[in-house]
Amino acid sequence: MTSPPPDNQSPKPDNMALLVSQGIRAIAKWSPYGLAGYLVLNNQLLMGIIVFVAKLLYTAFAAYGRGALRKTDEIYERRGSEGIEKFVNWLDALNEELTWKLSGVDKKYLDCLAEDCLWLLTDGYRQDRQGKVKDPTLEEVFVHLRVNSSRFDFAGNLTTSPLGSRREELREIKEEQLSIWEVLARSKEPSYRRVLINAWGGFGKTTLLRHVAYTYGKNPAIPHRHKVQRFIPFLLYLRENKITDHIDLGLPELITQHYLPPLLLGKKLKFPSNWVENLLHEGKALIFLDGFDEVKEDQKSAMSEWIGKQMTAYRRSVFVLTSRPDGYKEGYTATEKPYREITIKPLDEEQWGEFISKWYFCQLRESRSQADKHIRRIKRESVVKAQEVIAQINKGSTELKKMVTNPLLLKIILTVYYYCYGEEKLPQLETLLYEDIFKLVLETRPEWRGIAMPLRPEERRIILQRLALDLVILGESELDRPTILAKLTGYLQGFSVSAEEFLSRITRVSELLIEKGSNKYQFPHNKFRDYLAAKEIERCKNSHLLVEQGENSQWQDTTFFYVEIVENPTIILQELVNNEALDRAYNCLKKLDNRKYTPPIAAKLKDIEKQIHELRYQKLEEYLQTGQWQDADELTYKVMTEVLGKEEGDYFKSEDLLNFPCADLLIIDGLWVKYSEGKFGFSVQKEIYLSDKIGGILDGRYPGDRIWYAFCKEVGWRGNSNKIPILALINTEKKGTLPSFKGVNFMMVYDVPVFGLFSRIETCKL
Repeated sequence: MTSPPPDNQSPKPDNMALLVSQGIRAIAKWSPYGLAGYLVLNNQLLMGIIVFVAKLLYTAFAAYGRGALRKTDEIYERRGSEGIEKFVNWLDALNEELTWKLSGVDKKYLDCLAEDCLWLLTDGYRQDRQGKVKDPTLEEVFVHLRVNSSRFDFAGNLTTSPLGSRREELREIKEEQLSIWEVLARSKEPSYRRVLINAWGGFGKTTLLRHVAYTYGKNPAIPHRHKVQRFIPFLLYLRENKITDHIDLGLPELITQHYLPPLLLGKKLKFPSNWVENLLHEGKALIFLDGFDEVKEDQKSAMSEWIGKQMTAYRRSVFVLTSRPDGYKEGYTATEKPYREITIKPLDEEQWGEFISKWYFCQLRESRSQADKHIRRIKRESVVKAQEVIAQINKGSTELKKMVTNPLLLKIILTVYYYCYGEEKLPQLETLLYEDIFKLVLETRPEWRGIAMPLRPEERRIILQRLALDLVILGESELDRPTILAKLTGYLQGFSVSAEEFLSRITRVSELLIEKGSNKYQFPHNKFRDYLAAKEIERCKNSHLLVEQGENSQWQDTTFFYVEIVENPTIILQELVNNEALDRAYNCLKKLDNRKYTPPIAAKLKDIEKQIHELRYQKLEEYLQTGQWQDADELTYKVMTEVLGKEEGDYFKSEDLLNFPCADLLIIDGLWVKYSEGKFGFSVQKEIYLSDKIGGILDGRYPGDRIWYAFCKEVGWRGNSNKIPILALINTEKKGTLPSFKGVNFMMVYDVPVFGLFSRIETCKL
């Protein structure tokens, strides 16, 4: 073994070479300075200084260069490492995306969604496949609904075709007849990425969303034809616990953890990591949030906050929220609101005729041979049957004609007519329609199928009425199994049937209770619940429940049904008026327009209508006295709808205002002029319109853009631009600004009938 050399041993040759090398470098390094010194000593001072400075600069530059090279090496070494890492990550992402595309995950998901949206369901009201009436698929009978588009200002106030709208814009709204695909095609505009579909029950909000979802799964050429981008829809029913119980999660997590698993029904689809979140951020997701009005009252505020956060977080994606008007107005409290409102128009004669023909074709096809040679004959037969029904509708009552404009009621009418009446007579009133429904499901159908049911039909009816009233009192649409069994056990005291058996038969045979999700039960539609609750209130003479609830939107339909089914509705109407529930009382009166009563009851109804009108004017005067201009503005619209016999939300047309009663116009205008000290009122607006500065004339016609823009600017309805104004920012300091009908469906929607109003003011000599 060789031992290490002692410390005093001479250096090895390699060390000697190193010393020589270092010496040479030192000489080279310092030699210029020696040269500078030599030049100075030889009286060459200038040259010595130049050499010295040059050496200093050279030394500094060399040191800078070495440092720069070292730093450059470090930077590019780090960047190279990061670049390679990013490149590898990009390759991994590319591989994942290619795997995702090749696996067809999007298509498989859309297939599952389309399968879930296959049938035309009436919120669970189904006919079994062995029954007499067959369920058509959604696409077999779907009729394209027409919608109106309005927008909200940034404060969330509705600005539907305001007073300052351009004539061309109004004409476009009148003639366009938007479809849902045309609405979605406009989603490139930010205002169409937050949409509220606002319509009353039964107008097809859910069906419309299901149609879009099904189409993306099975007929993607349709959205492409309408120039709608290829979205991935997600249809979330807000009433379901899997949604309401998990709004502490973000939208991607909620969809991934609680929406997709039950939809896929055990199908093993491997989604890419962050699939939902990526779709949301990239603007490829179409989020349907259905049924805000069906969320529990104590959860609506939190739900609206959650919706607002998701719309803010994923601005590039499209959100479509559906609700009944009162549910949205009273329950949506979040700051972040939809930008655009879509209202579904009632079916017109062409649409409901088309639905009837398609529905009959499905029924006859299911009951006959489907051989190709028979299809043409079935089509001819279905047209004949449909024409018979359409003829009955055209000859029927006003209420029947109104009912068939509602898609839900139209389907139920056809079902009951086809099943119960032997195709002889249609129900003429909505209350009669529901009576026929309950006769069908509680009595006729079980007998036709030979199924023994517990209790007599009227006893089963009372049990369901009690349950319906309890649900309305609780403000619930559904109950879990233990709760509903406990309630049924109480109702069934004294009967020899168990709650389990009753629930099973009502669910499986009558289908008046349906199972939703995991052990949750509800009536097929809230209208069924509300009608039964009204019948129970009538049976027990508990109308005080309706009076105590006043204007509570949860009790609206129950109150409507009650006044329609009682023999003398004047008692509860007078109690509502005495309780200052004027909106509810007036809307109930409108439900009775086509009913015939004895002369004393009819006279009392007229008296109640007069009382409501007088109290409205008292309230308007109170608002104006205290300077509550916005409240007075909205109440003015309500008063005018009552005078014209319209329902709240209806539009005013030129002929309405050209024939507006002078006495009422005098009262309304007089109150505005008096309490604003001549600043506001229709007559004030008329004088501004006729002034030399504006140059308007009273011929009831559109005066042209120049005069119209000048008038709108003068009264504060329009700024300097020709864009539709944000009405929340109207300057109430301007003379003639009010009434503007702010916050409601403005009267100026189609024909700009404000000019008709000015002409009427002149006729009435205001």
